[in-house]
Amino acid sequence: SLLEKILAERDLYHLNQEKEYISLQNTNYVFDVSLLEIFIPLALGGTLVIPNSHTIFDFDYLVDLLIKHQITDLQGTPSFFRNFVKSLTQDQIQKVALKRLCIGGESLDQELVELLQTSFGNTLSINNHYGPSEITIDALVKTNITEFSKNTIGRPMNNTTVYVVNKLGQLNGVG
Repeated sequence: SLLEKILAERDLYHLNQEKEYISLQNTNYVFDVSLLEIFIPLALGGTLVIPNSHTIFDFDYLVDLLIKHQITDLQGTPSFFRNFVKSLTQDQIQKVALKRLCIGGESLDQELVELLQTSFGNTLSINNHYGPSEITIDALVKTNITEFSKNTIGRPMNNTTVYVVNKLGQLNGVG
């Protein structure tokens, strides 16, 4: 359920009402992942910033919002983050308050991880989220990615069971 996912995300990132959580609704509300962007800050007493829908892909506008509202959490696809980070100046990078990126919807790659680390250093938690919409947003997550040699989709989130099967639908062994 949605409530279980919100609680799982809260526990995953050790969030509570004492830590400031400011999210930008970067995802169109018709997609399931937008539910986390909307309800996690509201459930934790945080802040949700809702941008003007037809200017969300204007990176200058987005950077202005990130800096003005000191956004701490941002979600998006690898393609989005690659283009976004490449558009940032060093001065802008120093002014943003991002703490966590939740990346999903496409396969994460080493080039993007290295770009994020080069741009933000150790101040940013890079997290790879995976899950089909049918599971209610995310099923697996790999948090705090500091090294990347191949894409791993992580471990099941709280209250989630995952089975890895072969093309015949039989359980695969570990590894």
